[in-house]
Amino acid sequence: MKLPRPKLTYANVVSTLCLVLVVGGSSAYAASEMLPENSVGPDQIRAGAVTQAKLAGAVENRLGTDVTVYVDRERVQPGVFGSVLAKCEGGEVAVGGSAGVGYGTSIGQLEFFTAGGSPWPKNDSENPPTPLGWQAQARNTSRENTGVIEVYAICARR
Repeated sequence: MKLPRPKLTYANVVSTLCLVLVVGGSSAYAASEMLPENSVGPDQIRAGAVTQAKLAGAVENRLGTDVTVYVDRERVQPGVFGSVLAKCEGGEVAVGGSAGVGYGTSIGQLEFFTAGGSPWPKNDSENPPTPLGWQAQARNTSRENTGVIEVYAICARR
């Protein structure tokens, strides 16, 4: 069941923060490799050249105008492996995601194969596929309590 989450959760905040760091980090890396150290400062930037509207436009061009977070969850019986996939809708690509334990699951009860989950489909070839969702697999280490795997996909329309 794919429903946009109506309120902020820890996973939403962390995955959005990761997205901002990835997008911002790649720009900083490019600038550091192309420009000599300390070559751009306040003297080189004209007054009014960097505005909030221009920054918002740059992010909009990079991600698209429509960004949605999808969540999917699955109950996992004691001692059983579970797999959850949160998919983007048609015309959207996954730009990030997160996975964790759902309501009623104790910390450490689920043993994730990859912390935070991973893009779907997986990159198993020389030509990586376009990520269309986020997935996570975990084993419920409890002997008596059902656990919940919760997966979030941050999707942007192209």
